[in-house]
Amino acid sequence: MCLLLPRKFSTLSKLNVVDMYLKVKKVIYSGLLTDISRSVPDNCYINDISIDNNTVNITGYADSYESVAQFQHQLRGVDRLKLVFAPNMAEDNSNYSFSIAALIKVEVLYED
Repeated sequence: MCLLLPRKFSTLSKLNVVDMYLKVKKVIYSGLLTDISRSVPDNCYINDISIDNNTVNITGYADSYESVAQFQHQLRGVDRLKLVFAPNMAEDNSNYSFSIAALIKVEVLYED
């Protein structure tokens, strides 16, 4: 996500920036969900995706450890994400439950 902001702006401009940010954020999140869904390998299933601030949390299960590892690897290739890691994974009835967290890339540029 990239925002281009002037160095100096009024309070009204700040409100416009916040409005613009929320609109851009909605589009970015929509694209991000598409990117995540394209990264899910066979035999890997998502239970929940939550986005809080700039963090994406994904929980799910897979048929194998390798499927979870492949999902994590493919998420690392998503341009909108950084610092993808799997803090939790456990074997449960021949399935592997997992959680994966990642940061959404945010870039703020200032005009002179």
